[in-house]
Amino acid sequence: MKKKRRTYIEPKKQKGKQGRILAVCHLDMIFFVSFFVGILWANFIGDSSKNRFFMLNEYYLQQLKYAKLDYNRLFLYILENRLPLFGILLLLSFTVVGILIQILFILYFGVSFGFLCVMAITNFGWKGILYMGGFLFPHYIFYLLFLKIFWKKKEDMAMTQKELVMQTGKIVLLFVIGLLVESYVNPIFLKKMLKIF
Repeated sequence: MKKKRRTYIEPKKQKGKQGRILAVCHLDMIFFVSFFVGILWANFIGDSSKNRFFMLNEYYLQQLKYAKLDYNRLFLYILENRLPLFGILLLLSFTVVGILIQILFILYFGVSFGFLCVMAITNFGWKGILYMGGFLFPHYIFYLLFLKIFWKKKEDMAMTQKELVMQTGKIVLLFVIGLLVESYVNPIFLKKMLKIF
């Protein structure tokens, strides 16, 4: 019986599950450290500079609350902004710099998220936390799952070609679902939340 062809070199057995868990922990640490850096950055710059970086203000939220959105145009806009980044992440995942690129992306996301959280709380108090959650829910669930599978693909260096195709298919599917949810579900959820608060 023929053995399945391996697309990568088998890793040393000593890593196993513990190595994968350690890698995920390192990934979480990278995010939380960068998140803390974003919080510090937001607190160190002046109030006048903060407003230039931040789109969440009372006027913008009032406009969003009552605006009629063209969801198809919104989808095309989001696709245009997300696709290049997704393409770069996916293509570079097949190279030796794939993990480095993902770490840089997580650093950027962590700093941005920390910065925006401080901006939201500064402008709206406790409601700012709800507004930030509203802007990220539920599409970021799919984007985070996409990153998790992406990382697993890089960690499991002993995948067969079939497994590699399946993992890549899952990544693409989660990305597409995330785009659709961000375009057609998130605006409805956000508008309803704004009317409550």
